[in-house]
Amino acid sequence: QSKDVPWYVAERGEYGITGLDLVRAYLLEDPGAVKILKPLGFGRGDLVIFGRYERKFENIRIAVPYYYKNFLGSGEIADYVRKRFGEYRLMEVSGSTEGFVSDMTADIGLDFTTFFLKSSKERQQTTLRSNGLVILDTIMPTEAVLIAKNKPEESFEQFERILNDRCK
Repeated sequence: QSKDVPWYVAERGEYGITGLDLVRAYLLEDPGAVKILKPLGFGRGDLVIFGRYERKFENIRIAVPYYYKNFLGSGEIADYVRKRFGEYRLMEVSGSTEGFVSDMTADIGLDFTTFFLKSSKERQQTTLRSNGLVILDTIMPTEAVLIAKNKPEESFEQFERILNDRCK
């Protein structure tokens, strides 16, 4: 799965393709383990905070997939969320974070979402809208990226040569 690619590349692989959001989350835990060689220009989406509606929260519960928990443990995103919503408790979940917010087990959620254009004026958030949720904030845009072990001698050009040699 995409969430496992940064770990696999750092521990066993040479190169991998995954989402920019997942690489950034991994690097918070293990800085310098992998490096981004090149954005690939597909798989666009957003890492967002979402909820049922905008309201004032106290000691909120945030549903978050375990692979994003580092974003809310410390750093820029954690500081931003505290400034906007106050203190919070993390609910590490597997599966759909939307369900935990939709049934009010959690107050807000943080997860990746994609969109499609229903018309030229309207962005439809597929899983969020179908669960009666709205985006409260976009944390970061993301897309697919090529990553490698963080060794100075590795480069995208070297990866391309390897691929070309194997495809002949």
